[in-house]
Amino acid sequence: MTEPLVSVIIPVYNHEKYIDQALNSIFNQSYPNLEIIIIDDGSKDRSCEKIEEALKRFKPCPGRKVQFITQENQGAHVTINRGLALATGDWLTILNSDDYYHHDRIKVMLEQSLAAKAEFAFSYVVGIDEQNRFLPDSHWWKRWYERTRFELYNKAPTVGFILLEHNFAVSTGNLFFSRDVYKRVGNFKDYKLAHDLDFIVRALPFYEPLVVRENLYFYRIHSQNTQHKVSHLAEEELSKIHCDYLISVYGQPPENKQAPSLWYWPSEFAKLREELNFDRGLKNLLIKIPPMTRDDKFLTIEVTKVTEKKIPITLISHEMSLSGAPKLVADLAMYFKSKGYLPNIISLTDGPMKHELEKEGIPVHILKKTHKGGNSISSLLFAICFKIKGRVIANSIMSWPMVIPLTVLRPRSRPIWYIHESISLPGVMQGVKRKIVAPFLKLCKKYSPPRLWFGSAATKKTWDYSDFPNGKVMYWSGVPQQEQKPKAGIALKNLLCVGSVCSRKGTHTLVEAFLNCLDEKRIPEDTILSIVGFPSQVRYEDSIVAEVILKVIRSKFRNNIKMIQSVTPNQLDQFFAQADLFIQSSVLECLPIALLTAMSLGLPIITTNVDGCAEVIEDRQTGLFCRPFDVTSLAEAIAEAINNPDKSAEMGKKAHGVFNEKYSLEKTRERFLAEIRET
Repeated sequence: MTEPLVSVIIPVYNHEKYIDQALNSIFNQSYPNLEIIIIDDGSKDRSCEKIEEALKRFKPCPGRKVQFITQENQGAHVTINRGLALATGDWLTILNSDDYYHHDRIKVMLEQSLAAKAEFAFSYVVGIDEQNRFLPDSHWWKRWYERTRFELYNKAPTVGFILLEHNFAVSTGNLFFSRDVYKRVGNFKDYKLAHDLDFIVRALPFYEPLVVRENLYFYRIHSQNTQHKVSHLAEEELSKIHCDYLISVYGQPPENKQAPSLWYWPSEFAKLREELNFDRGLKNLLIKIPPMTRDDKFLTIEVTKVTEKKIPITLISHEMSLSGAPKLVADLAMYFKSKGYLPNIISLTDGPMKHELEKEGIPVHILKKTHKGGNSISSLLFAICFKIKGRVIANSIMSWPMVIPLTVLRPRSRPIWYIHESISLPGVMQGVKRKIVAPFLKLCKKYSPPRLWFGSAATKKTWDYSDFPNGKVMYWSGVPQQEQKPKAGIALKNLLCVGSVCSRKGTHTLVEAFLNCLDEKRIPEDTILSIVGFPSQVRYEDSIVAEVILKVIRSKFRNNIKMIQSVTPNQLDQFFAQADLFIQSSVLECLPIALLTAMSLGLPIITTNVDGCAEVIEDRQTGLFCRPFDVTSLAEAIAEAINNPDKSAEMGKKAHGVFNEKYSLEKTRERFLAEIRET
């Protein structure tokens, strides 16, 4: 039987010092049936001359043929791909021009691959230096390699697990694979450092690599070598490789049943995914909106010259991000300033909102953090003693670390606590050391409880059976009255959802419902859903975020969903301007500003019938209701709204009228000022 033809591709670039040894290791292989393709990638040294001299010495034997090609410099991956395209062998392998083979390498690799019925293999590697000396045991590379080999047999369930964590194959030159692998996996990609690892990882879902336990590849460590271990790879390359692998094994079981995946290794793969932070690369699949320019005005409430007596007022916020809750604090600060007050802000955490407020002449004090991430006690005490001025309004239940001690240490302050989350205080204090907080809570409840404002009647109801007395419902949208967008007779093609992507917002339910509508042809195939609110960083802990992204990417309708990173409130204008239908899929809400904004524009609305959402929207009058967590209910509402555009437009018109009458900035701000004056 004819022996299989093995093609060896040798990419060369500026390795005149080592090319002779590399070529000799190929010419002297014990396996006879070889096709050798040498490609010089525009070397600037004497590499080409060295190759030509070696070819003159080479004595061809039966079954062997050699090609030598020169080209302008195009990079390692292009050179390798050109060689693979020219190759005609049944098996393919590569030799980097600064390394060399054991004289039996190809024979052993082929024999063991055929015996194991393996399509993809690599061998053990021996590290050498520039003088061809074996690396000593004390050398960092050898320590890394031997430790990784130990982990392969003592830690990893399969070879794939160790390859995802460490590039144990080490080099492109150590890969030995069949033509079928090349057809299935494709060319090497344009990675500066990681084209070898990327090829390996793309092969894993289809082929379990065979580790040939013989030292058959000699890998040189020298001053120009940067591909020596995974920890030295560029973060963005590793991030992309891990992300692509996660996507490839997410939607369906991989053909290789040894491949790391939740299908075959649920616990082990989950642990590996978390340890290596596979999810971080998912952020590259999101649409990122450019940051505001210098001309963009974030705070839109104008401050005019006032003649009233300046009265200090302190606003407390839990954060300073450019998002809804801090925006409410900023709106209030600007409004109070416009009415002659001297607003002063204290925040538990820093963020870009601080800069926006300081540009308007509003001072912001940020509490210091401990090494564990909490607020330091000394910083809290300093703020309470020296930074509180005049009346106090604390925004959000998450400001409790400031509010509770404030009411005890300065009982006369009687702060107003504006709650706009439909959750109770014990619910947000999980994990807090009760021994520290309990005495403050007891004194606060008994002697100086804060005055409570609630962002909706539903939120107030959540606190009806709490230890604190009932407060007042105070609506605030921060959105002025505006003309309705004309929608009658217009097809509803652009759907919009706004809010942090998380379980509470029901984003996963929305994505599933929308994809079902498309798959069942209940809505036009050119309908687009824009989801605004994905985080700038994706971590394993953000499981819902990762699952939503993966579900979209793996869907045949991936181009119908635009996944957009969080934007500033004023950058949302462009999305609302393009929207034909607004969807609020939350499972828990106080009264979302995004929903009120949609009402202010007269957009047709679909919302879950929960909390504050059900308070401002009337089913089939000003919008359509669906049940929380219910994919079927939401899909039915989407199909009904889109297939009845005139009826949807009429409901949007009614919602616009309700907003102007009850929730607009013009209707709510004077009540805020009146309440402040009464205290």
